[in-house]
Amino acid sequence: VHVGGGASLLREAALLAEARALGLPVVAHCHFPGLADVQRLGPQRAALRMILALSARVLVLSGEQEAHLGPMAGGRVLRVVNGVPTDAFVPLGPAGGLPTILYAGGGEERKGWRELRAALEVLPPGRWRARLAGPDPGVLRAAFDGWQGVEVLGRLTGAGLLAALQDADVFV
Repeated sequence: VHVGGGASLLREAALLAEARALGLPVVAHCHFPGLADVQRLGPQRAALRMILALSARVLVLSGEQEAHLGPMAGGRVLRVVNGVPTDAFVPLGPAGGLPTILYAGGGEERKGWRELRAALEVLPPGRWRARLAGPDPGVLRAAFDGWQGVEVLGRLTGAGLLAALQDADVFV
């Protein structure tokens, strides 16, 4: 069961309880944006505790999550960091032209596009290009409207994302 936090915790807890009632072992994959989100859950913390108690194993993404959720999961926590197939993401090398900065993320604040914007503001204009890929192109277009050297690509997946990564000199 993918446990993303927020309001979906109640649905995930019910699904997990049903699976356990059928005698099925369940692995909970906790994929929270951050532990601050877990701290703010309030009434949903009970659902999270239920999920952790009923899971045969709890997968987390970071040491911070492991330290926080481990005691609630009774030692059934396993940290598995998101893997990247490094053989596929090999830079092709400088292609000449302006250094390319690639941002791949959504338009949510927590993805850091505001920090990228602040960093780009201090770079000399005309000496770089930035390509912005993500599922919220409208947010990114509005945030970088009129910026020289910034291209909003929209959502990229598969071969398109790989090509953009291989073309980049800097990945954000």
